[in-house]
Amino acid sequence: MKRNDGTPQWPIPDLAVTVHQLAPAQFTWKLVERQHGHPAKCIAEAAEQFTDYEQALDCGFVALERRRQ
Repeated sequence: MKRNDGTPQWPIPDLAVTVHQLAPAQFTWKLVERQHGHPAKCIAEAAEQFTDYEQALDCGFVALERRRQ
C-alpha cells in the first residue's frame, strides 16, 4: 500500500527472515539486513534444512529475535 506521494505506507524492516524452498520437502531460512542505499545482504542462515515451511520460518524468527537482543 502506498501513500499519495508514492512512498510505502509501512517502512521496510532493516532485518527480515526469508524462507527458501529447495525441493518439495526441503526448506531453509536466511536472515537478511537492508542498509539504506545498498542491496540486502545475508547475515545468518540455517545450518540445517527443514521438512516444513513453518519450521524453517519459526527457526528464522528465533535467529531474528536473538540478533535484536
